[in-house]
Amino acid sequence: MLEIHGKLEVFNKTEAIEQLLEDEKIQNYVWNKLYKKEIFEGIRFPVGRNYEDITVSIQLFERIKTMALKEVPKYYYRVRKDSITKNKTTKTCSDYMNAILERYLYINKNIPQVTKYNSYNFVTCAIWLYSAIVTYDFNELYSKYEEIFEILKNIMI
Repeated sequence: MLEIHGKLEVFNKTEAIEQLLEDEKIQNYVWNKLYKKEIFEGIRFPVGRNYEDITVSIQLFERIKTMALKEVPKYYYRVRKDSITKNKTTKTCSDYMNAILERYLYINKNIPQVTKYNSYNFVTCAIWLYSAIVTYDFNELYSKYEEIFEILKNIMI
């Protein structure tokens, strides 16, 4: 029998979004959280896209009042070597690029109180993305990366 120990933390909406953007305690996966079904009303996962959790998570978190985090194992997750997150392809990188860009713009427009966290997250994601493009020689993504690079320049100035 699994014993339930571990620290319980409660976050208000802004704190939870900040934690989501720090991507350490609370990550962008939708599968590892329990939600009230009403929170999903009108929100749909984009069809045919990978990394859809990134754009959906922020919309869900925008609707919460509080979030409780209990750091105990509740789910066993199998990581496969051929999973979407382990397989770097032009499509997965392109989908990731779209997701981080959409989330960044959505937060700037709808949740300006977390601008600092949004910028931090965008910079770290963009750096990872650029390293994947260079490492895997996805030349066709360089022109698409220009929009992200322009945002990076504005953040850094």
